[in-house]
Amino acid sequence: MRGVEYGHDLIGRREGRVDASPAASVTNTFVYNIRAEVTNALFGAYASTYSYDTIGNRVWSVENAVTNTYTANNLNQYAAFTYDADGNMLADGERAYVWNAENRMVVATPLNATNGSERVVSRYDHIGRRVMKRVDVLTGYEPPSGSPPMPGDPGEWVEERTHTFFYDGWNPVLETVVHTNGTVDRIEYVWGLDLSGTLQGAGGVGGLLFEKRNGQIYEGVFFQRAFFSCFLLGSSGYIETYGFRHSLTV
Repeated sequence: MRGVEYGHDLIGRREGRVDASPAASVTNTFVYNIRAEVTNALFGAYASTYSYDTIGNRVWSVENAVTNTYTANNLNQYAAFTYDADGNMLADGERAYVWNAENRMVVATPLNATNGSERVVSRYDHIGRRVMKRVDVLTGYEPPSGSPPMPGDPGEWVEERTHTFFYDGWNPVLETVVHTNGTVDRIEYVWGLDLSGTLQGAGGVGGLLFEKRNGQIYEGVFFQRAFFSCFLLGSSGYIETYGFRHSLTV
């Protein structure tokens, strides 16, 4: 049996996480500045440190003694990335992104794709809810070779699976995942009152009661302040427990 335990400070920021398994437990800790920005993070033996400018842009980070620096422009965009006139990111060094006229991402493609790389294609309805996500896999790619180099084969993107989303207002209630091998996954979401005390006044935040994935139920137990305390997958034996200071114990 595996478990995940969380600790939070008085204003709800996550201070620690313990990943427990029969083999070993890994402790992760997080430290914040007065603006609630993460300045230090420890993931087992993996240590990270972060620094920000006065508006919240990251200036540098150190991850296991490797330092990365960042420069932001006057629009608070990182200069190493490219953007369109609306501020949408077009490339981040790893992926290229395509956006529709309403600034919703429709395609995300790896820049240095090889066989097995995944591309994501999304579609939205008339009010901006994502109703479809298709995952394609690159096959048949061959890089240029020889001297002088001869053109290779760019390969082709082949559909691997398609996610379809159904909503009640802004809350997703059903997701189906159709795989090209013929299998279909069905994920159902059941909602209660969110942080506003209504069904969707806060956009559903804090209102998810449980998920049902192919007959397996992920069940949530909530405090009156809508803090999530326990997450249980009943049929697989995988349990996640969430702990909060100055709150009830479940």
